[in-house]
Amino acid sequence: IMDPLAALAADFWLSFGAVMIIAYGMTCRPGPGNLWWRWGRVQLLTGIGLAPLLILWFQQVAVLTVLANIVAVPWVELVVVPCVLIGTILLLPAPVAGEWFLQSGAGALQLLWPFLEWIARTDFSVWYLPAPAYWSTLAAMTGVIILLMPGGLPGRWIGGLWLTPLLFPATIGLNDGDFRFTLLDAGQGLAAVIETRQHVLVYDTGARFSERFDAGNAVLVPYLRHNGVRRIDTVIISHGDNDHSGGAKALLDQFPVDRFLTSSPEVLEHPAREICRDGLNWQWNGVEFRIIHPDASDRFTGNNGSCVLVVRSGGQAVLLSGDIEAVAEQRILDNHTDVLHATVLVASHHGSRTSSTPEFIHAVAPDYVLFPVGYRNRFGFPKQDIIRRYQATGARVMTTAQEGAIRFEKNGDGFTVMSYRQENRRFWHTRADD
Repeated sequence: IMDPLAALAADFWLSFGAVMIIAYGMTCRPGPGNLWWRWGRVQLLTGIGLAPLLILWFQQVAVLTVLANIVAVPWVELVVVPCVLIGTILLLPAPVAGEWFLQSGAGALQLLWPFLEWIARTDFSVWYLPAPAYWSTLAAMTGVIILLMPGGLPGRWIGGLWLTPLLFPATIGLNDGDFRFTLLDAGQGLAAVIETRQHVLVYDTGARFSERFDAGNAVLVPYLRHNGVRRIDTVIISHGDNDHSGGAKALLDQFPVDRFLTSSPEVLEHPAREICRDGLNWQWNGVEFRIIHPDASDRFTGNNGSCVLVVRSGGQAVLLSGDIEAVAEQRILDNHTDVLHATVLVASHHGSRTSSTPEFIHAVAPDYVLFPVGYRNRFGFPKQDIIRRYQATGARVMTTAQEGAIRFEKNGDGFTVMSYRQENRRFWHTRADD
């Protein structure tokens, strides 16, 4: 009653769902009263029963959760919690005893922690699945209800069939010659994913903000898991700046990568690492990928050494220009005017005044220009005169700060455009105004 929107939160449904599953699977049934019934059965019930919700919201299931809980739950309930409660009660009347009990509770947690870390590090501890359709989640919940019926009822195995669409989802792929380009909302940084029918390329990985938070773990990895990606064919780190390379380690730690291209080899060690150079090109499923900058000389470093990528199929193209500035834009104009025209341009250097020269904009002539920027970022990107420069050519300007993730999907001869924030907006969401 006090917070009606709590019903939209995952923890609300997981908490109440767990209680309902325990009530449904444990009550009104003759229990043998042995140790398995008291401790093991309830963990198995919640592990199976909560799986549809965990896959719906997090696209993963902890396969070893039953093993972890069988050890952790009784240890915490019988050792840790009593020590903490007794220590709290005694802390004022008997400080020495209270401190001893609290330290004992902390020590008991320290004994448990290596076991939990070992389970978390196990390769098969987590099963990742693509985001399911709502109808398959409802079917799986029906299957759970059937599977957890009392043992004397016949046909409980049918519940397993109801789980099939959730556990083995059918994916809608792209056709040859089509591709999907997604510019992710990575704050003040750049991270993009290009998918063809059978291949995946990641261009830049966003920033690392602290030891515990980076765009790789927070943005890229969840997006790829959500889409059912299990392997990345190529990762391109345009250059070494943190806002483009900070999430690379997290990404490479969690996905096998066949090829790693960068203009800044000092960014990260990787067995498949190569230097990106003008002239590299390849095709995937009828889609052409081409690196047009930097050249083999050493005169382009830092921002101007950014790997510039053109993705083209038919009459549609996407140009990703990293953080190049005016001097690099001129070098590209001198050498690649014939391939510069693109439907979608990811603006150079987030819309700073050091880039997006009129000549470069005229040569690219984009229908859409995208700015990967953080909301109210301290640099003031994109600059208003740069926005007006693009608008004067008739290009539609879009920023990740206002739109969230921006997706372009080439189907046939045109692009379908999707803004995550607009597509998923609810009445309680405020708009990020111009």
